[in-house]
Amino acid sequence: MTPNHELLTRLRSKGLLAWQANFAADFLDPDSSPYHLLAAPPGLGKMYTGVAIAKEVISSGAQRILVLAPAAMCVVWANRLAMQELEVFSLTRAELREIEATCKPQESPFQRNGVFVMSQDLAKQKDVADGLSVINWNAIIIDDAHRMTSPQRLRLLQRLISGNQRRRLLLLTATPLPSLSPLMEPASGQFIPLKTTSWYGVITNWDGTVVRPPGLTWKILTYQRSEDEMRVVGRFLESIKQLEVASGGNKLLTRVLKHRLSSSLFAFENTLQRLVTSLALSIDDSAEFIEGESERLDEPITWARNERVVDVEVTWIDQPAALGILSSTLESLETIKGEEKLQALRTILTECYDHVGKPKICIFSMYRDTLTYLQTAIRDWRLHSLSITGVTSLSEREARVRHFKDEGGVLLTTDVGLSEGINLPDVNSVIHFDLPLTSTKLNQRVGPFLRFDRKVELTFYVIRDDSGAFAQEEKLIDAMTSYTGHFTGYEPVNFEF
Repeated sequence: MTPNHELLTRLRSKGLLAWQANFAADFLDPDSSPYHLLAAPPGLGKMYTGVAIAKEVISSGAQRILVLAPAAMCVVWANRLAMQELEVFSLTRAELREIEATCKPQESPFQRNGVFVMSQDLAKQKDVADGLSVINWNAIIIDDAHRMTSPQRLRLLQRLISGNQRRRLLLLTATPLPSLSPLMEPASGQFIPLKTTSWYGVITNWDGTVVRPPGLTWKILTYQRSEDEMRVVGRFLESIKQLEVASGGNKLLTRVLKHRLSSSLFAFENTLQRLVTSLALSIDDSAEFIEGESERLDEPITWARNERVVDVEVTWIDQPAALGILSSTLESLETIKGEEKLQALRTILTECYDHVGKPKICIFSMYRDTLTYLQTAIRDWRLHSLSITGVTSLSEREARVRHFKDEGGVLLTTDVGLSEGINLPDVNSVIHFDLPLTSTKLNQRVGPFLRFDRKVELTFYVIRDDSGAFAQEEKLIDAMTSYTGHFTGYEPVNFEF
């Protein structure tokens, strides 16, 4: 299908690059499929293209667009849409209730004209899904569409497109999803073809030249724990099996403990201290366990008295046994003289500074505890560093990122700290001090650095535990080295072990 030349020219004049404009023109073509899936690696402008499409749809006389995104990205979507001078309603549950309070009886809060932005978690809730599914949306845009594969979210997706062929659907993802193609239209039981476009592989500029970013290398640095570390780690991993069997419902908690142990001994020790305190209080006074926000993994678990239990309630069936195991592990940590993983980081930083005189280095960890630990060590090594986490205020976060861009040095961040919308295309090195739990999270980590306009060679470092004790870490590294395009979008990629 040949894109409309006038539309292409207009999209190009608005700053869209060739691959972005061609996709947008195809989506907007009335003769094209109403349902599109765009699979693209980080950095090639999926959101930018989606915003441009929304602007064109509204400019053509449409009344309403629905944008569903992960909660952390809703603000970014709302801001970018507002920059296009669109009427934007960015809704949380509280904001939705405020609008509902102003509505007349039987009036929907979604009947206003404009672009509605909300999280997928809010949209899937029954009362909200019921309201969304009866509105005549001119277009529906779903970011991170791979999140829509759970049964509840997939039902929401089916309801949104059911019985209304005027609704145009755009699914955006960094992970191609054959399972979403084709979609089933539940009312008729017929399959609806989902047109898939991929920006993986070769992409070209307006002049036909191939986009070739500078070199990209992944370095897997393997370190070996000391005998003291191995003894404590081995004993704990064996003991924790008893807790899993005895407590049944505590797999979430033991999983977090294992992952914090794989992150750093400091984060692990702090978590054990909180757990031991919580258990001691619980035995004496029935203290409650609170799960923190699932998206804020830089501090995923807290414990407190007399607070409401959120999402899951965790109860140690044999609390004295659990307290004994965790207390014993906490005491054994005192026998460890130093952490070999920290020395591995120092080796990497030395290499980075030797290679580039004034480098820009970003270090990731999932946990604030670990970042505190690393920043103290980096200061002892007389290197300049800044830190941002999920609790850093927006103004302070922007100031620190701006300083890092101007002056270089080391930026330590959690996954929540370096949020969507922050691009760092001139960073030389990215160090994963620990790995996230999923490949999706890893994709989100690399996104700020893998921009199409990147000008410098980039090296990603992964610090690998030689013991192989942490299966999830091994699984993710194996996937990373086997399916490089999934994590980078560009070929070839160099791997060094």
